[in-house]
Amino acid sequence: MEPFSTAITFATADGTETHAPMVLATVGGLETRLICDTGASEHVLTTDLARRAGAHLEPDEPGTDAAGYPVPSWRVDRLEGSLAGWSIPLDGAPVADGPPPFAGWGIGGFLSPQALHPSAWIVLDLASKALSVVDDPLEAVVADLQRRHTALRPVRLPRDPADTTILVHAAVDAYADVLTLLDSGARSTSFAAAALPGVALGAEAARGRAVGGREMRSPTVEGARLRIGDALLPMGPVFVTPEAHDAVAGVIGMDLLRGTVLVIAADPERPVIWFVPR
Repeated sequence: MEPFSTAITFATADGTETHAPMVLATVGGLETRLICDTGASEHVLTTDLARRAGAHLEPDEPGTDAAGYPVPSWRVDRLEGSLAGWSIPLDGAPVADGPPPFAGWGIGGFLSPQALHPSAWIVLDLASKALSVVDDPLEAVVADLQRRHTALRPVRLPRDPADTTILVHAAVDAYADVLTLLDSGARSTSFAAAALPGVALGAEAARGRAVGGREMRSPTVEGARLRIGDALLPMGPVFVTPEAHDAVAGVIGMDLLRGTVLVIAADPERPVIWFVPR
């Protein structure tokens, strides 16, 4: 296949700066922004965009948002999308109501980067603000990124082979490793209380909003470090959540991912390469 690349933006249609990496796309002939979300197993569209694109919606099983509340959902029958002219099949894509600001911000859903191609490597370059699909050997992809990002170094991480999101193992300081999601759709890094037994909790703070617009608040831990692969990374405030979600006890959000590079693939048997600060 031909190499494919498109720019990443952190600005919404009205100029608002967000934590979320977005790409400009066309869905059903309509221009929109899609959030690059490695925590999504498939592309997800907002109800507003799907209806404006004239898609036929079939009712689906309701899901839950990050706050644990039920979210009504549908599936589109047939719909075409493209990214800088590169086709994105959206037949059968899930549809849900987006957060209230999405319509004004020109955001029409979430793009699962690892679902863009069945065999190529996907490079989510949050340092150079580019999303690329590269059909080269992993060693060549890594070598090229090392030449271009001398302030970063690659960390090789095995993935959980049973999941199509980007699940790896990580820990906070000397605590035990837990299943952790590398989530470019999340604003903040958090770990479940069970992953940090006995830790001293700090003040409660807002860690983001769920799809329905509800603010999520949790206590924090200050001065912690992330152990992942052979790297030990300083972190800002880490949010401590009451419980793990589907056995995933950690979430690494854009507070740590921004300015780094992720090399991922659709096949969970393949490793993740995370370029982190030296």
